[in-house]
Amino acid sequence: MDSDGTRDARGTHANPVPRARSDMPPMPSQAPGVPPMPDGSAFLSWLRAPRPEAAPGVWRFGHRPRPEKEPEEIPTRQLLTGAVIGFLCGWLLCSLLDNGYLGDYWFWPWFVLAPDSWTHGQAGWLGALSYVYKWLFFAGIFAIFGKISRWGEVWRRFGPPAWRRAVPAHEPPPAPEQDPAEWPQLRAAGAVDAAERLAAEARAGKMRDVDHARISRAWQGVRSGRFGLATFTGAVLQDGAAACLHPSGERDLPARLARHDLLTGQVRLGTTADDAR
Repeated sequence: MDSDGTRDARGTHANPVPRARSDMPPMPSQAPGVPPMPDGSAFLSWLRAPRPEAAPGVWRFGHRPRPEKEPEEIPTRQLLTGAVIGFLCGWLLCSLLDNGYLGDYWFWPWFVLAPDSWTHGQAGWLGALSYVYKWLFFAGIFAIFGKISRWGEVWRRFGPPAWRRAVPAHEPPPAPEQDPAEWPQLRAAGAVDAAERLAAEARAGKMRDVDHARISRAWQGVRSGRFGLATFTGAVLQDGAAACLHPSGERDLPARLARHDLLTGQVRLGTTADDAR
């Protein structure tokens, strides 16, 4: 009788539970590698992002101000429906004219302006001119219906112009005197060596937003006279992005419960609907 191993002597039941192995795993052949340092592109993109002046409560990082007067935009469904109806109406009218259901009055300008030799069974290119007139007349009809049905608006919103706008443009880096990553305020005050060190740290990925805010605050202390320029420059040349550390020694915030933009001193707590109101 099988007792499920509850009353069997140790090691005598049919399916013994495997025990954990006590031997150590083999040691690795080499030390683990150090992960590569970031190239600094993320920090530079954050630093160079536009932050235009905006009303209180507007997240300025990457903000694009609305135009003072926005053009009225036709709803997509209404626009596409009107374009299709306009095309069908133009095609129907041209088909009726071409098959003679509406008479030949639309050929009267051709009969009046063209010589008789062009309109009475002439072969070759003279006879083909009547077909050119017909297709030009039909093209004019489609142009009128296209204007009424807003085909141009459909082209701008769904054609190649919209595709080009959807592709993000690669903007060239700003000039050194306008690039915040080059610390122009330090260069203007004569601390060129400190600016070069900080710019190199930023490009190498060794600077964070907290480092930038901390060093900028220290520089404000230099401008106000609380610290000396030589002391500030020496600290930057010695420690780079780690200069002017907080007494805790931390260079980053351990946890961020919301999105911060330390360059503008803003905290993003939520979003609102993208509405003209």
